[in-house]
Amino acid sequence: MAHNRLSRLVTLTKIIVFYYHPDLNALHEELKPFGLTILAFPSNQFGKQEPGKKHEILPALKYVRPGDVNGQNEHPVYTLLKVSYFGDSFGNVYGRLFWEPMKVNDIKWNFEKFLVGPDGGLHRYYYSFYIYPI
Repeated sequence: MAHNRLSRLVTLTKIIVFYYHPDLNALHEELKPFGLTILAFPSNQFGKQEPGKKHEILPALKYVRPGDVNGQNEHPVYTLLKVSYFGDSFGNVYGRLFWEPMKVNDIKWNFEKFLVGPDGGLHRYYYSFYIYPI
């Protein structure tokens, strides 16, 4: 039953911290037969924690497209996802967020996740401070 549910979902995961990259590669390979795909978008917009360039990040994490998740240069995938989710507050962000213009529905910190169906519809959003079992 859980495998059927997984086969209908695509997980888009934005990651920042380097040591998680190999684990996501392994998880992607393990769940690929069930139709789950993990895509990661390392970004240096949160506390400047991912300063690596594309050629430095790609050897550690196979399924990534480094870039911005917010602001003028945000990746189009995030533009589409954020149309479906509207946050209500940024909280205390002084000196930690690095993009303009800031919008209330922007990604707010590292490791926020989206579950997306094969039709492109957003099924669920996970804020980075909470981990929910699938």
